[in-house]
Amino acid sequence: MRKVNFILTTAIVLLTGCTSQNVVKLNDTVVKANDDLRIAADLFNKKFEAVADYNYTIIEKERQVLVALIDKKVKEVAALKAEMPGGEDFKNAFVDYYKFERDIYDTDFKNICLIAGKDEIGKLSEIALQMKEKTGREDAMEKKIHAEQENYARKNNLKLNH
Repeated sequence: MRKVNFILTTAIVLLTGCTSQNVVKLNDTVVKANDDLRIAADLFNKKFEAVADYNYTIIEKERQVLVALIDKKVKEVAALKAEMPGGEDFKNAFVDYYKFERDIYDTDFKNICLIAGKDEIGKLSEIALQMKEKTGREDAMEKKIHAEQENYARKNNLKLNH
């Protein structure tokens, strides 16, 4: 699976008051969770790319840590109140995307982390083909997250800081 590389943007408030603070808080909490997950995924992917002699078992602990972090961030964002216009859709797009990513790290990468050497390279090819099939769905989900954030910002008079 390719690196998680999309960027959510922070919001600048154009309104004042309690309601706008909640609007910005939702956006910024999602952005922070995304940043934390992107950094962790990038770190895992670097370790994944550095594996020598197809011994992926050495990164199993890192995979488990990443899955646990995804779980934590999904719960954190899912628990947010998002009663403002477009808030639920924005929040749910993020949650759905990271549940999808969690599945990849908890199934595909888990299977890769069972590979202990060159004699199992055929398994790696099979898993890579399965993962490639998921790419189209991932692309669509990333586009949805960006669209929902733009929609959320528009409905709540936020300017996104790209």
